[in-house]
Amino acid sequence: MPIKMITLPSQARLLELFAYDPATGILRRKTSPANGYFPGDIVGFKTRKNIVVGVDRHVYVAHRLIWKMVMGRDPIEQIDHRNGDPHDNRWNNLREATASNNTANRGRWRKHKIGLKGVSTNYHHFRARLQINKIRYDLGTFKTAEEAHKAYIAAAKVHFKDFSNSG
Repeated sequence: MPIKMITLPSQARLLELFAYDPATGILRRKTSPANGYFPGDIVGFKTRKNIVVGVDRHVYVAHRLIWKMVMGRDPIEQIDHRNGDPHDNRWNNLREATASNNTANRGRWRKHKIGLKGVSTNYHHFRARLQINKIRYDLGTFKTAEEAHKAYIAAAKVHFKDFSNSG
């Protein structure tokens, strides 16, 4: 079941408030509200996972606002950053994605003991797994982690195409 996304402000409202530079991914303020900001100031602040922006007493992630400003509509589901950097909002780095696509483009988990995406240990063997729409598929067991990782990469390219990221 897809996550219910918050409806964004209208494109007209966003274009009234902000100017977006697609080459740099930076949003700048056009208007001067009473709280000390000036036209031309960079909008938003970085969190660990995103850049967030306040609009009319609500907080939104910048990449969703940018999508609405450029495309004139809310994203269908999620916005993926092609290079995996959630702070890089250049237009050529943003694309619509399903939750499964977005997960496929994620790098390996930082605390992963083996260090290869899609690979886990199974006693004295290595298991390759792939997850699609919350369903986990077992790709088999292998003698080395590298063999298991190759199986994961091959399956990910078939199922996720441009969204595959071998981590």
